[in-house]
Amino acid sequence: MRQLQEVVHPGDVTEPQNLIDQTRRARTSARLTLWRLAPALILFEIDRGFKTHVMTLPERPSAGPVDFNLFRNHGIAFSLPLPNLIFWPLAIIIFIVLTRLCWREFRRSTYSFIAYTGILSGAFSNLWDRFLYGATIDYLIFFRRSAVNLADAMIVIGLIVLLFLNRPYEKDKRRVSGGDIAHR
Repeated sequence: MRQLQEVVHPGDVTEPQNLIDQTRRARTSARLTLWRLAPALILFEIDRGFKTHVMTLPERPSAGPVDFNLFRNHGIAFSLPLPNLIFWPLAIIIFIVLTRLCWREFRRSTYSFIAYTGILSGAFSNLWDRFLYGATIDYLIFFRRSAVNLADAMIVIGLIVLLFLNRPYEKDKRRVSGGDIAHR
């Protein structure tokens, strides 16, 4: 029987070379993913550290226009009350939807992905507080009236970034559907 010999031309990718290329692409992708996740993970850890620290401080009345003090927020945004029977199912649904949107943006847009990871890590930090302590731990008190934490800022900044990133797309869509470009 005659054996068939494979002819390899210069420049052809052989099986071992293909595996090496796939490994390099996987490593590069993993590094890029880590860099895209890093801001949210670092801010999450800082927020958790502040929350742990503020819980060790003795409770005292807030002083001055800005104070670092413990405030247990038993409500949702702006301390609005919401029963746990409604809060937890709603929070889980919103978290799942945000996770799916984040995953969708993973390959599409680096900035959107970073914004979603910021929102998700901020939300997770606050949900973790509510699970452990029955309330969100806020530590920055403004004018003795408003209490926030870094997780709140991550959520708000992430939402602002998403609104900013999606604004030009909406403008272009309106221009096309409005007839500016379509009738030319």
